Amino acid sequence: MVKSKLWNIVNSHPPQQDRSILLRCTALGSNYAVNDQDFRWWVVHEFERHGWTVESVYLGNAMRKEEKYLLINQAFAGKQRLMPFFNRSNNEDLILAIQSAGVRRGRNGFDKDKSGEKLAESEEDLLEHRTDGTDAFDTLYIGCEKFPYREAFSLPTTGIL
Repeated sequence: MVKSKLWNIVNSHPPQQDRSILLRCTALGSNYAVNDQDFRWWVVHEFERHGWTVESVYLGNAMRKEEKYLLINQAFAGKQRLMPFFNRSNNEDLILAIQSAGVRRGRNGFDKDKSGEKLAESEEDLLEHRTDGTDAFDTLYIGCEKFPYREAFSLPTTGIL
């Protein structure tokens, strides 16, 4: 499923000049979702094979859960630099995953219930509907908030934009 969805993205869009891929520490050396190559290598390789230029942005070690939850909750409340908005027609899977993400009480407090992550994906139990999908959103938001892409540009000096 993951391969076919990435394949659809790569083939349905013409190569872009530059794209950044945000990587959590779990994308390096981990291959449970794909094959004998780590997930980072496979994604970058597929885009480059089709003419894309890709920059891997490593986000470093995972944020502490409390810090991550606070950052994202404040973002939804409009109290961060970026506020997430979802196009409902293009993000049905993500919206469902966020709405249905379970919470469990662990030895270190409350946490996402990730008990289903290691189960095999099926038509009835897609990765996007589990915490895999919400983790992808978390990574995207944290990457955009903490590692903003800065491209040189000029602004008019008249004060009118």
